[in-house]
Amino acid sequence: MLAAAAVLAASLVGCFDVSGPYLGRVRQPVPGHVRWCTLDPDSVDPARPMLVSSQMIAPQLFDGLVVLGADMQPRPSLAESWDISSDQRVYTFHLRTDARFSNGRPIKAEDVRYSMVRVLDPRTAAVYAQYLWPIRHARAFTAGAARQVTTESGPFHAGDAIELVKQEPPLPNPDLRVVTRSVALRAWPDENSEIFATLLVGSKVFLVECDASGERSYVFHDSGEGMYGWLPSSALSSPNADVLYPVASLDDPVSSRRVGTVRGGALRATPDLVGIRAPDPHTLVVETGQPTPGLLQFMAIYDVDLVVPREVISHWPRSWIQPSRIVTSGAYHLVAWRERDRLEMVQSATFWDRDNVGIDRLTISGSLSATSRYLFGSCDVLDSFSIPHAMAALFFDAAGQPRTREVHARGFLESTGIVLNTQRLSDRALRQALALAIDVRGIAILRPGYAATGQWTPGKPVAQLTAAERALCGVQPETPGVVSIVEPGALCYVPPPPLGFHPDQARAELAAARERNAVPEKIVFNVPSAAQSIKVAEWVAAQWQANLGLEVDIRTQDLRAYYVAPLANSDAGFLGLGDITPDPERACFLTTARCGDPSNYGSFCNDEFEGFLDAAASLVDRRQRLALVRQAEEVFMREVPVIPLGMARPMFALVKPYVKNVNWLVADWRIDENWRGEP
Repeated sequence: MLAAAAVLAASLVGCFDVSGPYLGRVRQPVPGHVRWCTLDPDSVDPARPMLVSSQMIAPQLFDGLVVLGADMQPRPSLAESWDISSDQRVYTFHLRTDARFSNGRPIKAEDVRYSMVRVLDPRTAAVYAQYLWPIRHARAFTAGAARQVTTESGPFHAGDAIELVKQEPPLPNPDLRVVTRSVALRAWPDENSEIFATLLVGSKVFLVECDASGERSYVFHDSGEGMYGWLPSSALSSPNADVLYPVASLDDPVSSRRVGTVRGGALRATPDLVGIRAPDPHTLVVETGQPTPGLLQFMAIYDVDLVVPREVISHWPRSWIQPSRIVTSGAYHLVAWRERDRLEMVQSATFWDRDNVGIDRLTISGSLSATSRYLFGSCDVLDSFSIPHAMAALFFDAAGQPRTREVHARGFLESTGIVLNTQRLSDRALRQALALAIDVRGIAILRPGYAATGQWTPGKPVAQLTAAERALCGVQPETPGVVSIVEPGALCYVPPPPLGFHPDQARAELAAARERNAVPEKIVFNVPSAAQSIKVAEWVAAQWQANLGLEVDIRTQDLRAYYVAPLANSDAGFLGLGDITPDPERACFLTTARCGDPSNYGSFCNDEFEGFLDAAASLVDRRQRLALVRQAEEVFMREVPVIPLGMARPMFALVKPYVKNVNWLVADWRIDENWRGEP
């Protein structure tokens, strides 16, 4: 692929004049129709996007409480306004009254509550569930451990929130129910609502929640692709009602936490435990366990508040996003999707802000030839995720400046590193040896535009700071590395220094690990099957072999499978993280090293690291919080769950000259209805 991209770049340079103001053909734009070229999306379900292209498409189809503005700050959308308590633990959102799904059904606060709880539900396996974990009891809910006690049981009272204590071998699921009579599975608790299926006597289901009266139960029937629905609670029996489950209180202080056993019949699965309530149709209340000043940013950046239709998902949990079935809540509606070709969206007739949506039709094209399609005039916008690294020289000169007016650069924070399997490479000295043996300066040669700082939290190079910014951050012009300007003119974050390249020290650390029999015969390095990744892996392996004498076994894996389990049966793998916020506390760079985080691929878990982040989360003052975050990152650098390699240059897109006022990084197509101008 790398060689093919280089050949393509060379041929395109020969075909197009890069000395002019524009690169490629500029055709007359089609009124009301924007053609966006990107990677082929893997899903448009807002809870399940793995690829960046999917993360950009979902917000077009589904609306959320807040959206990210051009200034990277949250602004109102489905929520017209909100109130935040002084302790930053209670967020009260006031929803607009004119919002509707594409099928015409009004959007209520209960729909938002369901959508956010769905992100947290372990059955959903949502990619970004962890960004809602600050919400009360949310983390235990995602782990499938949160339950409510329904009757007085030992030290517990009716209504108490508890978590199941893990057992080996695991105990049977207390949510299992058996249907005792033939019963209809319905879309809503109402007896007159649509019937999805008829469940026969003996059918097994899992209790998800009950209505306010307790007379109706919402269950999951795991047959075929699965199906959710409502049925009478009286039609269910609990086969595990007499099983004793070890449990612990979720709300007690750690020092006086109640523990005990509760019968399965006295435990109920309910999303009511999560701190998300809909007290009336147009009010949503979100309660966090600790001060959470970044909750709005989490929602806006990671789209964990996008509203989806419960009744459609209940019927087709895994295939509801098909164009013939999907019901949307956002500015656009999906009308066609052909994988590895294109996805077509049209303006939604029911969207509350449709008068300010300036595009009638949006075509998303995904293919390996996206760059050439753009240059020949078949795309209006091409995002950087579809541009091969080898073609960067086509758009930037040697000084890193854009060659043409079509190149639009935006700040984007990205770190690339080697994630280490801390279960297989459990000795810290070994991990330090692997880090100290790599001269990260080579990453800039292998990946043009990358800054080789050896730091993990990315930011702006110190050499590029103004005098005022250096004074704010307390650094000198000659200080190496990067800093993050969290709040311009007010707050700065200086990440810890790198371990550096010290081969003699690396060999000493390796010798210490050998004395403890902690060094494997060879390092198994798992990489995605892309030429650029393999090239970097070979470069890393050569340094480990030359400086440490280690044998490295490089194994390749299909790209999509790799991102599901990058360290499958391996010691090391690539990890690339990107974010648009300069705040290390709110970005993904450190949170993905937390115990139990779904993106913690190396299974790193350190009490000191957790303690600093937990202590930071309990404070309101931002400066004090960041000071503790830095202490956590110092532990991170010392323990080496990841070997930082480099930080990427700013992201860029190619945008035809007639496309105006498009916030292409956020892909918010409501920014300006007058999107089309003259070249």
